Amino acid sequence: MKKNLFFLVLIIALSLAGFSQNCLTPGNLLSGKGTTQFMKYMSPNRIVVGGVYYTASQGNMTMPPFTLTPRSGDLLTVFAAVLDSNLSPIHVFNVIGFSETGGAFNDTRVWDMHADASGNIYFCGSYTQDTLLSYFNDTIISDSYQEAFIIRCDTLGNTNLLKSCGTRQWNTNYKFEDRAQSICSDIQGNIIFTVSGEGSYLQMNNDTANSTTSFSSVSYSDIFIVSLYPNGNTRWIRNCGTAGKDDAAYDVDVNAKGEVSVCGGLNGSNSVFHFGQLVHTFKYSQYGLQGFVGKLDSSGVPVWLSPIEVYYPSGPDVGAYATAIDDSGYVYSSGYFDAWAIFNGDTIRSLFSTNNYFSKYNLNGQTEFVKLGNIDTFYPYPIYMDENQGKFLITGQTFTNQLTFQQYGQCCSMEAYAVVYDKHGTVQWLRGAKSVNSSNPYFGMGCLNENGTAYVCGTGSGGTVEIAPLQIPINANNQYFVVKFSSASSNGLSISITNSGNDTITCGTSTFLTPSLVPSNGPRITWWADFDSIASPNFTVNLNASPKMNSLYIATAFYNGCVASDSIRIVVDALPAFAGNDTCICSGQPLTLNGNVLFGASYQWIPANVVSSANTAQSTYSSNQSSVLQYKVSKSGCSSIDTLAVVVSPLPLAAYSYSSTLLNLTFLSSSLYADSVSWSFGDQSAPSNLLNPTHTYLQNGLYNVCLHAFNSCGQDSLCQIVNLSNVGIAELVAEQSLRRTQNGYTVIKAGSLGSFALLDISGRVLINGYEASSELNLNLTSFVQGCYLLKLKSDDEHITLHKLLW
Repeated sequence: MKKNLFFLVLIIALSLAGFSQNCLTPGNLLSGKGTTQFMKYMSPNRIVVGGVYYTASQGNMTMPPFTLTPRSGDLLTVFAAVLDSNLSPIHVFNVIGFSETGGAFNDTRVWDMHADASGNIYFCGSYTQDTLLSYFNDTIISDSYQEAFIIRCDTLGNTNLLKSCGTRQWNTNYKFEDRAQSICSDIQGNIIFTVSGEGSYLQMNNDTANSTTSFSSVSYSDIFIVSLYPNGNTRWIRNCGTAGKDDAAYDVDVNAKGEVSVCGGLNGSNSVFHFGQLVHTFKYSQYGLQGFVGKLDSSGVPVWLSPIEVYYPSGPDVGAYATAIDDSGYVYSSGYFDAWAIFNGDTIRSLFSTNNYFSKYNLNGQTEFVKLGNIDTFYPYPIYMDENQGKFLITGQTFTNQLTFQQYGQCCSMEAYAVVYDKHGTVQWLRGAKSVNSSNPYFGMGCLNENGTAYVCGTGSGGTVEIAPLQIPINANNQYFVVKFSSASSNGLSISITNSGNDTITCGTSTFLTPSLVPSNGPRITWWADFDSIASPNFTVNLNASPKMNSLYIATAFYNGCVASDSIRIVVDALPAFAGNDTCICSGQPLTLNGNVLFGASYQWIPANVVSSANTAQSTYSSNQSSVLQYKVSKSGCSSIDTLAVVVSPLPLAAYSYSSTLLNLTFLSSSLYADSVSWSFGDQSAPSNLLNPTHTYLQNGLYNVCLHAFNSCGQDSLCQIVNLSNVGIAELVAEQSLRRTQNGYTVIKAGSLGSFALLDISGRVLINGYEASSELNLNLTSFVQGCYLLKLKSDDEHITLHKLLW
């Protein structure tokens, strides 16, 4: 797992003007032999550029008025150039020369550069025993294997610190391949750098730190974070990584408090990643790379770990390549992923194939935002990031026709990009570089100065590099060029958006947006919307906007270095959905449902089991139970729901019981759902409207007593024969008494009740039996609510019917 070293260099000074309109004119300031891949801000009016040149292919390095030549026998030379804010060279010098004494020279390389405000310049990288480093005097030698090194020099090129380190196997002389991949320093001059090492432990200044695998053969790279005092003595060494998997720390940064951020990747599936006492098990990944961002305090103690994982187990890689930490302790990261990724548990989805991401983490390591830019490049490294005073410059490779970062876009075969964000994740500026006649431009590092101007370095390989409107001729392979963008007066570019429809539309419909341009020919347009996806943002001129929610549309025009924009906000009303007014019906009464109808819409009634048709606007309510219906109208990806409450009022159910003292009878109504009642006593006396009347009969006999129960839905009657034929002067025994209980009903009779049967309203026998006692208890808790009929047959064949409502 190695970071691509095809580092190529371009320098862009981005003056961060306002969003609505700005103009920057690029100027070709420097060009010559050599490859510039590193750039750092040093102090006001001082910027450092670093790179390499090869004796065999380039011979020397030129940055007028300076020309550098290699030491005798050196095959590869590392150089640094101190420039002012206008990119005028102040001093250019060789830093390290590599010569080959036999063996694998290809493993010798420079990985990172750093510059501090005190005038120190740092490089880190890797070399082999068969490669000698001029002025290095390193005493740690490993036959045919890489060792990690760091070097520090001043602005005149005088070396003032040289260190190497590497990993070892316990109790052997076996050496491993090690790489110092990133380096930085704090305001006290303490140095922090990262090493990817394959051995069981790292040795630095005779100080050691174990790998995650420790006392066994490793052969997989672990991450070591090393801090040295300014004099080169060890402050602390920390290890992180996964046992038996390749890990790498691609970038490291430190703030004014000495807090450190680090980011990198691990190659493995279900990898248990250790970051101090913090442990995270990464998701299963069939093919490889996943990322992480972490923070350490000023003593090197890990504070938090934030994983960046694949979404699909068989999906593409996720790369975390750059990090920055501001003086408040907030951490930022940049890298790439394809389509989907999981940031500390949060799933981020993109509309494009491959994306650059810019993320921010709070003091607890929680993701505050993840901003995306479309780059469409498979493995688009290197990706670099620099922070200064709340601005962030990200550079990288692209290869896309759809280079789009928020509202800004560049069109047509872009091969490299530079984008500037603020600390809230809003894009401030975007520029792309494209190839003309196979120049193959690549961007290396960039930096921001104290005024917010951004610089980027890069390289071409022949032909012409275009950073519109600048055309930069590249005369040979691996030739660097330097470009500066300066504020310029407007070239007359303007844009305004005309809406052919209304600014307020109904969801599921569209409106036509047309940009008017001055000049009418030449400008390129990029569309962007905050809550709508645009399939071809760099190729769409007139936009048929179909938002699903309120959306801001921005059209940005780019023409010869000037950028202008206009915006329009489309308000989206919900689809009309009306199910009708809440209503009350009587049990058994049909209800016609009439939902509103829209052309091209689909409909759904929920729940479906209470309507005759669930997928038509008109339906029939088919339940005897009260319900709250939902009526859903859908069209073109939009949907709205209205609710309709249907209250079903039941018919009344008449029921009563009675008690007696001689010929005086008291009737007790147990009717349900009755608003009023009427009694007829069967003896030609006047009816009674009392709920529970008392009636005195004049003589013995059989009387047909009827209770009539009424409500707005209708009436129900229950007639029972009251037998007073055996009542003597001394006593009257009630024939039967029926009363409602918590669990059902109780029937009481003087003497044996006899046989009984409980029937449903269809006449089906549910329970039957014989009750010899005078009391029958019916438990109805297991029955559904409804009306039932109790049939009682005494031993003398007398039949009584009771209607039970449960």
